[in-house]
Amino acid sequence: MFQVLASLKGPTPVLGRKGYDIREAVVPGASGLVLKIIARLLGLWKGGRVIRRLLLNANHPEVLRQLALQVDHRTPSVTMPIHRLDDDSFEAAQRHAQDEQKKLEQNATQYFDELEGSRHPYRTVEDYHRAYISKRQMPTNVIKRVLRAISEMNPTLKTIECMLPHNEIIIMAQASSKRFAESKPRSMLDGVPFVVKGDLRVTGLPNLHGTNPKNPLPGTIGSDVNDPVVQALLDAGAILLGTATMHEYGTSPLGYNKWYEGPVNAFDVSRYSGGSSSGSATIVASGIVPFAIGLDGGGSIRIPSSWSGVVGLAPTFGRVNIETTGTPASTVTHCGPIAATVADAAHVLRVIGKTEHQGTHVYDCLYGSRGRPPVHLHALAAPPRKNRIIKVGVFQDWVQHSDPEIYTAYKETLEKLNWEVHHFTLPNMNAQAVSHSLAITCEFSKTIDHEDIGRLQPGTQIQLGFGRDISAVEALAIQRLKGWSLEQW
Repeated sequence: MFQVLASLKGPTPVLGRKGYDIREAVVPGASGLVLKIIARLLGLWKGGRVIRRLLLNANHPEVLRQLALQVDHRTPSVTMPIHRLDDDSFEAAQRHAQDEQKKLEQNATQYFDELEGSRHPYRTVEDYHRAYISKRQMPTNVIKRVLRAISEMNPTLKTIECMLPHNEIIIMAQASSKRFAESKPRSMLDGVPFVVKGDLRVTGLPNLHGTNPKNPLPGTIGSDVNDPVVQALLDAGAILLGTATMHEYGTSPLGYNKWYEGPVNAFDVSRYSGGSSSGSATIVASGIVPFAIGLDGGGSIRIPSSWSGVVGLAPTFGRVNIETTGTPASTVTHCGPIAATVADAAHVLRVIGKTEHQGTHVYDCLYGSRGRPPVHLHALAAPPRKNRIIKVGVFQDWVQHSDPEIYTAYKETLEKLNWEVHHFTLPNMNAQAVSHSLAITCEFSKTIDHEDIGRLQPGTQIQLGFGRDISAVEALAIQRLKGWSLEQW
């Protein structure tokens, strides 16, 4: 406690000061009975607010207020970080999207990998499509094998939260088989099995968000509508199996959910899978499905994907519309694919990047009268130019701030790719990190402020307790810094 009190005072920060300044966060660490006691003290006990505030202060949120005062008054505060394209870029996106659409209308088949499967440890979306087009396999038989694999592996991996009824899944597979028999697939995803994170609404399934299925919270029982992302994938012919297990309300990067006693890592069941889109990453890493859908506010697609050795893509904010008209929009959440390969992630993004919704939506207002830029895969689909040089920016100090074995693997990979590396730095990274951490914690708490947090897991109780203690002045400073930070990136 005295260490916490002693750390409250520091030098006045300077906005834009160069140099790498990331520091380890001051957070309580515990497990088992000790964790439950701490959760009771911090999350439920009225006096816990004093302790929570001390812990928050140990991470110097006052720095955010001090830096926000230094932001140029002409820089607007930002809540939702939508970046509009300039006219030339928007018109180029339209042109590429129109060209691709014409080609896809003539033939839904478009491969990005030259070889089938042999270069990959997994069967990919393109492998599925090749098998269906050649009629070596048909979706009905493949989906039956997938369902058997789930029944055999899920008791160990705990990757599935809720399954759709088997007869509904088989009906979708039969319809897909009929389309391939008639040589009329809807897309590259036709007949391909997938799951979605438990955050997303699926008709007929409870919308649990990782909460206790045996003691469900109000509003989690049964959805009468599909999320736009789910509907877009179904319209493309993909076969939905159900929802994937996730950390409760997505509040932890570990991914473990005590209500399901998992998921566990597909490569070592004694280890965590990473989260919070843990089930989505685990089921792809297990090879049961070639892609799944996750949500990412602070790494929840990228973390479990990296821990599981698969590809995770958190698209630009607002690229994928994940809410329907009546759903409050998140200011930090991205929706994207977790897939076996980069090509598979691209196929999925092409579909979910142009989701539709009923009525008006907050993204429509933010993007303006032109709306979202059309999604296209020109960079991936176009033949590579001779002697093409790929340039990549590297924040060396940040990358090197990792375990030695991780950095070594990263460095070896970058050298083999033979890309042209441009080193860069960003100022006030610690403040940006703290700012985002507080923003997402505050938003979690706001979204489920009506819940009885005593019914939630201990870690969730602590996280939500912290979020409820973030002041209005700090929240406004975060928005001010977000506007400034976008200009730096």
